[in-house]
Amino acid sequence: MKMYRNALVLGLGVSGMAAAELLLERGASVVVADRSDGEAVEERAAALRGAGADVHTGVKQWPEGAYDVCVVSPGLPVASGWIAEVKERGVSVISELELAYQHAPCPVIGITGTNGKSTLTRLCGDILAAAGLSVAIGGNYGTPACATVRSASKDNWLVWEVSSFQLETCHTFAPRVGVILNIQPDHLDRHGSLARYAELKVGMLTGMDADGVAIVPAAQREWMATTMSNPLTWQTFGLGDKAGYGYSAGELIHGDETIPISGSYFDNRITGQTAAAAWAVADACGVAAEHVTQAIMAFESLPHRMQQIAVVEDVTYIDDSKATNLAAMKAGLTMAGGPVRLIAGGRSKEEDLESVKEVLANGVRSVYLVGEAALPMQAAWGEGVTCHFCGTMEQAVRAAATDAEKGEWVVLSPGCASFDQYPNYKVRGDHFAELVHQLET
Repeated sequence: MKMYRNALVLGLGVSGMAAAELLLERGASVVVADRSDGEAVEERAAALRGAGADVHTGVKQWPEGAYDVCVVSPGLPVASGWIAEVKERGVSVISELELAYQHAPCPVIGITGTNGKSTLTRLCGDILAAAGLSVAIGGNYGTPACATVRSASKDNWLVWEVSSFQLETCHTFAPRVGVILNIQPDHLDRHGSLARYAELKVGMLTGMDADGVAIVPAAQREWMATTMSNPLTWQTFGLGDKAGYGYSAGELIHGDETIPISGSYFDNRITGQTAAAAWAVADACGVAAEHVTQAIMAFESLPHRMQQIAVVEDVTYIDDSKATNLAAMKAGLTMAGGPVRLIAGGRSKEEDLESVKEVLANGVRSVYLVGEAALPMQAAWGEGVTCHFCGTMEQAVRAAATDAEKGEWVVLSPGCASFDQYPNYKVRGDHFAELVHQLET
């Protein structure tokens, strides 16, 4: 366990709050700084001051002082001036996730990738809980990692969703079980290239020791293994029986064993591979297959991830607002159970819009475009699929509902970030759901 005497926390969001609370609990003197000064920030600041922290809001420069660690918000890029100044002064810069790992009293399952991380994190937590194990889930999913550590004991399991933003400032993080679900273009505006983004993801495995189990896509295992020299147990997942853990229609396959999953959320080519990865995690933790089956069959889709909102006049409305990149959009469209009327657009994180043209041409009746990316998407896709420039969510839902025929799906799967029109993907999805429910009246 790494102990600190004087800590600086940059950022007073939920992760910064959790980091400060853990540091205070472990006896550190804590200074917290945030550039914002809104009502929510001030409420958190007051709570931390009451706990003994020195909190500064609305700051223009980082607080002077002698610090032996600086915990940074995942929203603060490593290239920012503040972090550069901290490093110049010789202060160790770490993420909230790294701090949590330094204080974790029990094994950690780390789950990273581009798409599907939250679903796998929840499913792994459900599987371990079904087996009667004491488990907490968090990290980039729901509860901050530091908050899960504060209530954990040596007999627990911690299941953490891990983002590339968090991994930028991890140095010793080495989960007992590490899963890389997939690597597809995302956050290139921050990381600069797909190669750097992939390096961060795969880097999660480099500190694992001989007791560690790395679970990766079968098609990518070879090149991932060549990037590291540490001893690991490797397991793979994918489609069919060629992967160590595979998905085939209606079932999961591992050697001579099978798990029936027909009728579950995971009985498709996209989330089926997620379920196969979860079975590999269960085996790595010593959990029997019956508990995998139990958790899979009871699982319900997470909010904003191919979540059914309503069926109105035999048209199914799906909220996939969490699809903030084109690979996630493509996965969502592959999961659709009928012809699709697609609502897409927002603030694009990618320059190449061509990668989804084939799936659009094959499974989408028409596209209803919103936000900043509407015109570029129309230019890229217009030859293969009918595109309607709508601009706003209200106009898109209205137009899609008017055009949709019985048996079709209206799917919000934007392929873009939400920040041009909404604070986050959750608010965007909630607005879509509100508009859909108005169709029911």
